[in-house]
Amino acid sequence: STLMAAVSCFVGLHFGHVLIHCKTHSQRMVSWLLASTVLTVSGFLLQLLGMPFSKPLYTVSYMLLAGGVSGFLLLLLYCIVDVIHIKKPLILFQWMGMNALIVYVLAACELFPTLIQGFYWRSPENNLVDATECLLQAIFHSKRWGTLAFVLVEIIFWCLAACFLHMKGVYLRL
Repeated sequence: STLMAAVSCFVGLHFGHVLIHCKTHSQRMVSWLLASTVLTVSGFLLQLLGMPFSKPLYTVSYMLLAGGVSGFLLLLLYCIVDVIHIKKPLILFQWMGMNALIVYVLAACELFPTLIQGFYWRSPENNLVDATECLLQAIFHSKRWGTLAFVLVEIIFWCLAACFLHMKGVYLRL
């Protein structure tokens, strides 16, 4: 899995290389489309040949599929923001990108669940994290959809934290 993590970094490096060295929108978009298609098709071919998509094992097929789909997502966002110039609805991504290191470190420390888990009723098991997740699972009538909704609430929290940091002019750069 370590080797595949390193290879996925090189895939990201390739996409960044295209951004730097290709000067026109069409050159960038064609390069990303071609690379994303090759990666995605290669991932599916390996899966058909018997190598399953496995995130915990970080298999080659999973890495190729994740890299290809990520490339398509990059292509879509680049087209919307830089080619069509629709920036307002995606301003959250800009804030998250400007404070990516701070948000990553704080999110990895599980700060959001820890903060709201401190509020509980009668016993620590009756905390806001469990109550919110159970409420969302009840609303969506599904454990998976409720958990997904809770994760989206957490992402929105970090977007708002990044907005606050941006408004205060706080940026961490290496």
